[in-house]
Amino acid sequence: MAENGKDNYDEALNEDQFLTLEWEDGSAVECEIIDHIDLDGKQYIALLPVDEDQAIIFSYNEIDGEVELGNLEDEEFEKVSKAFMDDFSDEEEKEEK
Repeated sequence: MAENGKDNYDEALNEDQFLTLEWEDGSAVECEIIDHIDLDGKQYIALLPVDEDQAIIFSYNEIDGEVELGNLEDEEFEKVSKAFMDDFSDEEEKEEK
């Protein structure tokens, strides 16, 4: 992703931002973008479906202005989930200070 695109994305995360996921069966779900991280040279995004309490994590890539999300394998999912949880814990600690 171009640095300018990342800057725009980071700025957008400071506001409430939503993304609509369209599933293969044609259904769609509105999700709030709750965080993103860079890990091992890849970008990941955490989405929280509206009216749900569990986030969905995808790999994230932007090509020519188009967002491309990818599924994670089990081992990668565990590693990325832990990184997100660590990031959330760090943010909570900062807010408490």
